[in-house]
Amino acid sequence: MAEATYKTLESIFGPEFVQRYKEARAKAEQLAKERALEIAKRAIEIMKNTGSTHAKVDDFDVILAETPANPDFAKVTETRAGNFKVGMIWAGSDSPRGPWISVFVPLKDQAESLVKEAGKLFLLVGKLRSSTYEGSTTYNFRALSAISVDELRG
Repeated sequence: MAEATYKTLESIFGPEFVQRYKEARAKAEQLAKERALEIAKRAIEIMKNTGSTHAKVDDFDVILAETPANPDFAKVTETRAGNFKVGMIWAGSDSPRGPWISVFVPLKDQAESLVKEAGKLFLLVGKLRSSTYEGSTTYNFRALSAISVDELRG
């Protein structure tokens, strides 16, 4: 939702209401953990067979992404839309700018968990997008769920 819309809501309902609305909306944008695990397990089989760090499962993209080793790059930024952005490393990027991908998540604590531990691997379930910036391909990912590889062991 655009920041202007939140300002309009705030003028009508007040700031506390808008904060609760943002939190409820963020939770509604998440994928149920059981469904995310099911999708991730199917994606692993596809990735093993193709050697890729990206798989399509149903209407979802799944990528294998890593937390940057340098803590200076492991920052959480709130966007004007009210979600949170982190930079991660994705080996599937063919961008001349490097293996970086911007990952957008609905909740701050989810974003913080993605960058908490350097070098940690996650399967992200959501929507992969590419665009061109100054003649180069860049990628971003709208994550509906993030599952650490450690959770999938066993």
